Amino acid sequence: MADPAVADSAVAGRAVAGLLALRGLRVSYRARRRGRGGARRRPRRPPRRDRRPGRRVGVGQVDHGPARAAPGRAGCRADRLRQRGRHRRPRRPPARPAPPGTADLPEPLRLAEPAVLRRRGDHRAAAGVPRRRPGLAPGSRPRAARPGRAAGRDAAPPPPGALRRAASAGRDRPGLSFLTPGNYPDDDPRAGLEDTLRLFEFAERLGFDGAWIRQRHLEHGVSSAAVFLAAAGQRTRRIQLGTAVIPIGYESPFRLAEDLSLADVLSGGRLQVGLSAGTPPHAELLADLVFDGDWRGFDLSYGRIARLRDNLLGGRLGDADTVIQSPGNGQRPRLQPHAPGLADRLWYGGGSLRSVRWTGENGLNLLSGNIVSGEGTDDFVTAQRTLIREYRRLIGADRPARVALGRVVVPFDSADRATRERYRVYAAARHERTLRPHGERRTLFAPDLVGDAQRILDGLRADAAVGEVTELRVELPYEFDRRDYEQVLHDVAHTVAPALGWRPPPA
Repeated sequence: MADPAVADSAVAGRAVAGLLALRGLRVSYRARRRGRGGARRRPRRPPRRDRRPGRRVGVGQVDHGPARAAPGRAGCRADRLRQRGRHRRPRRPPARPAPPGTADLPEPLRLAEPAVLRRRGDHRAAAGVPRRRPGLAPGSRPRAARPGRAAGRDAAPPPPGALRRAASAGRDRPGLSFLTPGNYPDDDPRAGLEDTLRLFEFAERLGFDGAWIRQRHLEHGVSSAAVFLAAAGQRTRRIQLGTAVIPIGYESPFRLAEDLSLADVLSGGRLQVGLSAGTPPHAELLADLVFDGDWRGFDLSYGRIARLRDNLLGGRLGDADTVIQSPGNGQRPRLQPHAPGLADRLWYGGGSLRSVRWTGENGLNLLSGNIVSGEGTDDFVTAQRTLIREYRRLIGADRPARVALGRVVVPFDSADRATRERYRVYAAARHERTLRPHGERRTLFAPDLVGDAQRILDGLRADAAVGEVTELRVELPYEFDRRDYEQVLHDVAHTVAPALGWRPPPA
């Protein structure tokens, strides 16, 4: 008689074998159906349980507004929500402490540099990770990278005082502009003027806030800033257009006001007009061609600028009943076209205590460049800070005290070796004049800043006058060509200005 335990074991074995055979047939049947385009596996539903922030959560628990998806309908909406990324919960970045040395800066300036560093990955430089400095092959042009990048690879956060008055002057950020001579070859002025117009367009793409042109008579430069800026206004859309400076001695206050008003209207209200008074340059050659009679007895003082401003204000001429008849209508006479606000955008190039006092008392903005009179000191920075503070003392409390500081700044990070050497020779030839006062007025000259970005930043941070102003104006050297100017502006916008708190305007 068979053992019952053995019999039960045999029956169990046959049952297991049957189940395995049946499973194999089922798997084979599904495989054949898939091969013929049959049914596929159903997509896996996302889990419905809540998890940590940033992980997957149940689709039915995602907030879509006033109503939430019911848990039972989660599967049908999973793919659509997954494509939108709404099945994930947003992460909130942790608060970051202010960088060292920036705690007392206004918030826009304090946050500008760290944000720029994070965009470029240059936050690694603060941890001591070396990075290769940029460079261009000889003959190549600077790459049009996005403006607002950080200063040199080992750039430090903007120090207290670096263009820090922007917030107190009613500006949300420091201003950055440039001044160009607009030079051209004697036998091809059109090519040179076209290069200058292209330079204005290039600077606008970089994010510069202002583009200024010198007005020069009897030289290879722009003899009428108003005419040139009218053309520049048609080639640009946002950048401010400035003159630095127009010698008022050669100008009719009314006719100049007409030309400036027309150019301002054509540009959409973007003109910034810099002026100077006194005996204009080359008067011994030019004055007899401009004036009738002995010009030495004419009024060439600040009064001509005051008359220009009165004309720009657009007051009516004559009495209340005065009307002029023109073809088609009659109208009250005044300067046309009227440019609202242009009278508030007048600047004076002040380099002495007398000139800055007149500027402050009469409510004009102040241009201060790399040449001042040494009154009571032989130190350039001390003299310039005295001028700026005297102007601020006298300017009316009802208007912002705008001061634009000019410096010759020539970074060469993206220049080739030959160009760097040419820049060094240029700076060396001008260094002698910075060592002592010159002439009866004891004229002082600021040193040029030529070198890599870090050298220039060190010079600007050591310049106490930079901390007194709201706007920095890069003064481009004479007799460079457009490629040189573009390289300088490119490096300023990408390697120098961001470290001082500047950032390009929003697009």
